[in-house]
Amino acid sequence: MSTVHKITAASASAAASFGGSRVNLCYQCMTCTLGCPAAGRMEIHPHAIMRKIQLGEVQELLVSSAIWKCLGCETCYSRCPNEINIPSAIDELKHAAMSSGKAKSISAAFHNIFLGGIKKNGLLFELGLMLRLKIAMKDFFSDTFLGALMIMKGKLSLRPHSLRESGAMKKIFEKSGAGTN
Repeated sequence: MSTVHKITAASASAAASFGGSRVNLCYQCMTCTLGCPAAGRMEIHPHAIMRKIQLGEVQELLVSSAIWKCLGCETCYSRCPNEINIPSAIDELKHAAMSSGKAKSISAAFHNIFLGGIKKNGLLFELGLMLRLKIAMKDFFSDTFLGALMIMKGKLSLRPHSLRESGAMKKIFEKSGAGTN
C-alpha cells in the first residue's frame, strides 16, 4: 500500500527557490534518474531527491551519502523537460550538510579534504589528499605498496606544489563561501 505525501505551503515555498533550482516544477518523470551515470550507486535517486525537497524532507538528505555521489555532470539538468537545475540543488544540500555538521560519509570527507587542499595550496597535492583521506578512513595500510611505487616512479610528489598567486585562490574561496569548514 502506498503512502500519500502532501506538499505543504511551507515546503512548496522552500522548494520553489531551493538552490535557485525551481524544484517545485518537478513532476517526477524520472528522466533525470534514467540519464544519471551515478544513479546505480545512489540509495536515493535524483528524482527522489527532488521529491524529498518538495516535501520538506531535507534533513534526511543531509545525512545521506547520495548527495555526495552526484558527479555534477549536469546530464540530469540537460535532460529535464522543466530545466530544473538538479546539480545546483544537490550542491545546496552538500553545503547545508557541511554547514550543519551532518556530512558523515567518506565522500563528504573527501570533498572537505580536497577543497581544503586547494584552498591552502591553490593546487591539488595528491599525496597530502591521500594521506588525509587514509587518516579519515582509518585505513592506513591497504594500498601502501601502490603509493610507494607511485612515489618511486615520480607519479606522486613528496612536496606540495603551489601557485605563485595563492592569495587569489583564497579570495575565490572567501567570495564563494566554499571550503569554510
